[in-house]
Amino acid sequence: ISSSDSNVQNLQQTSAPQKSLVEMLPKREDIPTEFTTDSPHNITFQKYPEGFESAVRIEPTKIVGSSGLIGLDFNIIRFNSEENARKYHVDFTNRIKDGGGYTEIDIEVPSKAECFSFTEDYGYQSRFATSNCLKGNLEYQVLVTAAYTFEKPQKYVKDMMTLLDNRINK
Repeated sequence: ISSSDSNVQNLQQTSAPQKSLVEMLPKREDIPTEFTTDSPHNITFQKYPEGFESAVRIEPTKIVGSSGLIGLDFNIIRFNSEENARKYHVDFTNRIKDGGGYTEIDIEVPSKAECFSFTEDYGYQSRFATSNCLKGNLEYQVLVTAAYTFEKPQKYVKDMMTLLDNRINK
């Protein structure tokens, strides 16, 4: 492979697809049937990150017992450049690491995107498992919330991030 062919190959491996963000979100049939789901909607920020272009999310939920809840948040953010997406990813990761109170978990996705994944445990009231991945100019996240249940959110986060990664990168 010549160096120019090698550069093209490297670019293809790191570039994010350019289809619409809504097309990248999981479809109803992708999500376990015990979850109800809403329509995709835009994400708004109090202060928009540098280079922000657009963002979407869906938030399926599952009722557990009489008062428990498992929530899945699928979020995708598109930036105007890979540099701005990376800055957002690094800033998010550093903010979590600097704050402490989490346990890092290892989640590898099929696309080999760069991911930072962790859990936070506040007892029976709420536990969280989050995976944030960076691929090209996209930052995508799965946040699983378990409230008033003994179910562990990490039970879902790896499968749901693999699902989102496959939807984005197919």
